[in-house]
Formats: sequence, C-alpha cells, structure tokens
Amino acid sequence: MTHDTIGAILGDVPSVRREGDTFVLPAEAEATVYVGTPGNLLNVDKVGRVDLAKGYLVLETSKRERFYFDYADIIGLKLDLPEPGRVGRGTGFSR
Repeated sequence: MTHDTIGAILGDVPSVRREGDTFVLPAEAEATVYVGTPGNLLNVDKVGRVDLAKGYLVLETSKRERFYFDYADIIGLKLDLPEPGRVGRGTGFSR
C-alpha cells in the first residue's frame, strides 16, 4: 500500500482523529495491520496510532509498542469500529 492509500482509508473513518500525517484511533476501536514479505505474514494487533512518515510508517499499539515498516510491505488494514451510539460491549446476558 502507499502513503496516500493508507491516508485515504483512515481519513474516511469519522471516528479516527487526524493530526497532520498521524491518525489516532478511538480507544474502543480494534485495528489490525497486515504486513507481508516474501514467505512471511505478520499481524500487528491493537493498533491505536498510525504515523505516515515520508519513507515508512510507524504503528503504535495499545501497549505503546512501536513498529516501523516500509509502505510496500503493508498488504491490508482491518478496522473494527464501535457502532455509533453504542456504549461499550455487553456481558452477553440479555433481559
């Protein structure tokens, strides 16, 4: 993927806050970035922040881990965003 493609995808999500070339996902969102190199696939889970630098991108997880990748290695994004108006997840019980 390219800088522009990732920026367009994240920029189209209303709940994602943009600060220049940095995108901050809401705390209740679940984001996974799929990174592929020949023969390998890496999933970076619980991404909360994406920084689009000039020649690479930086992913920061909820644990404050930072991963640095070349744009050419990014093969996909998965965003699991909360439903608008929904306040947290239930326990699984209903009345």
